[in-house]
Amino acid sequence: GRVRIGFMSSTWNSNGVGMYMKDWRLWRLCGSHGRIECYALSTGETDLEEAPLLEMAEGMGADHILDLRDTSAQMAESLIKGAGIDILLDINGYTEGQRPGPPPRARPR
Repeated sequence: GRVRIGFMSSTWNSNGVGMYMKDWRLWRLCGSHGRIECYALSTGETDLEEAPLLEMAEGMGADHILDLRDTSAQMAESLIKGAGIDILLDINGYTEGQRPGPPPRARPR
């Protein structure tokens, strides 16, 4: 089966991390490699209608976008599990809008 990779960020605007996202080798595999399925997960205050990086994510082959902004930790865990994400990367670390602490651990299927 395909490996599902989630890229989680509190901001998908043109911030420090976001500006370099398009150059990440792993991200560039999204949409170009049949064995990888990519998810963009939004946890912050980004207006998803005006998020240039989410548009870029779709243009670069992100298969799915999950909006976790107004969800509880338990609901976020449920959505991540439901998507079957195998690898979850927090691409912005501890910064404004980021949820303190890791999301609840998604147990192996």
